[in-house]
Amino acid sequence: MALDRKSMDPDVGSAFYGGFKELRPIQQASLEPLLDGKNVVLSAGTGSGKTEAVIVPLLSRYRMKAVREDRTVILYISPTKALINDLVNRLRRATDKLGIRIGIRHGDRNDLNLVQKPHILITTPESLNVLMVKGHEVLNDLEAIVLDEVHLLYNTQRGLQLALLLARLRKFRKESLQWAALSATLGELTNVRDFFWGAEEPAVFIKFPATRTIEAQIRITPSKDETRSLFTKLMDSPRRKILVFANSRRACEVFAANLQDEPSLKPLVMTHYSSMAPNLREENERRFASDPLAICIATSTLEMGIDIGDIDAVVLNGAPGSVSSFLQRIGRGNRRSAKTMVICLGTDQKLPLREAMLFATFVWAGRQGIMPANTPQRLWGAYAQQCLSIIHGKEGSFTRIADLAIELDSPPQADRPAIEAILSELEVHELIKRHGFKNQYGATDRLWEMADQYQLYGNYPLGSQMLDIRHGRQLVGTVPRYNLLRLQPGVLIRISGRTWRVTRIDFQSIEIVPSEGSGIDLGYGGSSPDGFDSCLSLLMWRWLFNDDHQAELFDNKTWKKLQPMLQVILKACKETQLPYTKAGQQYRLFTFGGALPNKVLAKKIGRGAISDDISITCHSADVCRGISQELSDYLNELRQVFVSSDKQTVFQQKLPQSFQIDEFTQEWLTDGDAAVSLSRISDAEPVEVPEGTFGAFVV
Repeated sequence: MALDRKSMDPDVGSAFYGGFKELRPIQQASLEPLLDGKNVVLSAGTGSGKTEAVIVPLLSRYRMKAVREDRTVILYISPTKALINDLVNRLRRATDKLGIRIGIRHGDRNDLNLVQKPHILITTPESLNVLMVKGHEVLNDLEAIVLDEVHLLYNTQRGLQLALLLARLRKFRKESLQWAALSATLGELTNVRDFFWGAEEPAVFIKFPATRTIEAQIRITPSKDETRSLFTKLMDSPRRKILVFANSRRACEVFAANLQDEPSLKPLVMTHYSSMAPNLREENERRFASDPLAICIATSTLEMGIDIGDIDAVVLNGAPGSVSSFLQRIGRGNRRSAKTMVICLGTDQKLPLREAMLFATFVWAGRQGIMPANTPQRLWGAYAQQCLSIIHGKEGSFTRIADLAIELDSPPQADRPAIEAILSELEVHELIKRHGFKNQYGATDRLWEMADQYQLYGNYPLGSQMLDIRHGRQLVGTVPRYNLLRLQPGVLIRISGRTWRVTRIDFQSIEIVPSEGSGIDLGYGGSSPDGFDSCLSLLMWRWLFNDDHQAELFDNKTWKKLQPMLQVILKACKETQLPYTKAGQQYRLFTFGGALPNKVLAKKIGRGAISDDISITCHSADVCRGISQELSDYLNELRQVFVSSDKQTVFQQKLPQSFQIDEFTQEWLTDGDAAVSLSRISDAEPVEVPEGTFGAFVV
């Protein structure tokens, strides 16, 4: 194996790459800057070897310090426990050869309690928060930090929490740390640097777009019998693995139950989602990786790089909510070739052709490498969480406002007045109390209760209080507590791919025993989507007027329904026009602007205008001609449409109202696709089209 850099540790190279004839392009490109001590943002397709691309040069730089001084030199931060567990199993094959200990620190396991501390520690943002609160000695030893799957954290409260922790860590250490950030689906790489580390931080940006050919087949709303027949044909092979993605845990169970009604498929089917007990989920991962014939039905838990072996095809049971999620899911397909096979099954009973076109839009965008254009947002919720976390870390003692402001002065928007406003609101919610005459805040009993209930370190949406489901001493899974309203002893339920009978219920847990028959599907929470965002709406509009709609993507039944509708649209209007229909005094404008842009425009138009993600119904066809194309001109309308929701975290809802609204406006102000849509709508010539032209898009 030829290596371009002599400074690379030959033992590390041999342990990780010994069986390779040559390095992959992404591994070669990242080698030199990381060996030179530079920071790197790295984007490449799933299965391209990103983890090794950063671990090998970082170990080459810091292995001797780790071994000679016996300390933790690399902190690897990943968003999920499942991915962490898989990473350790995968990397240990090489690290054991080097005498390098690799360990885990998350809610289920803490290898920092071992006598011999790990040289590489893999953890979550929440566990890093715990280490910061405790001022753990391991933080003094670090030389480098790796952030994995950053697209899941970018522009989120968890991501802001991590960014603040990284800034606090640098102040704690009083020296710089080398870092790398990784993802398979990123747009502008500088945005990642800016969000997590700040725009002034030096970094090298390396991007290798995925080069696989996407081979897709789209079917709309197949019946249960048709679905079983399809999978029976797919599994008619000595070796075949199919990974099915569903959009909810309930959908996983429903799909699994249907396939298991076919005797030949029943032993092949397994499920994988976050509410399953860890041991059951990990067992299904091992089984799916090792069995020659297997069908795994999963939520987004398997979107990331967990090692489940080569997969022959990916099936999407329902369209995902974003281009990046689509690319992540199909990226799990066959890594042995440059082709990805994906079967898209529609689930929208009301608007099946709309979903078929959404699938086609995903494939079209994926083949071109199109990603949403979102710049870094200014968020606040995690600042409230970090204020509480710092005070808790000082054992609840009164802490100066000035000290809190200094520790949280990065990113730069959090000046002292902002921190003071957040602290004042936290006092209103009785989580902290102000000193009688000093500019200090200390803990209240409610803050200690929040810490005792493990709610202090997580920036997850509201409604996440969970209920254990147990069979004897075995944890089968967890579900939101609102399911208690539907359950009583004797009821049959489905969870973890099986049917169970409820034997006992209390506020903390549900006890079950195995059973047969059709059980009810449990609810797993989460807000229903508002519809297409600005990116998807814009892409679908462009796809409609694309020269080639690629009939071969669709099964014959779907194409026979879709083709006449597309011909009607192309005959009725042009891409540069704004089509509308008229009913009485009402005009329905088909803007294809997206849910939030259309809602904002409807407020701007006024006079009772209403909207969905595709259209606006109002009093005139000309109301959008010449509208402002500046996103900042719509802030008043944004304030009017803002409402608190269970998509917020507990800390977001404890912010001052003005801060909550400011966060909401950031979604708008940083949305490059919304700006493009406004420009298109403003310049478009209204044209009346026959009623029903866009009937496939709206109920």
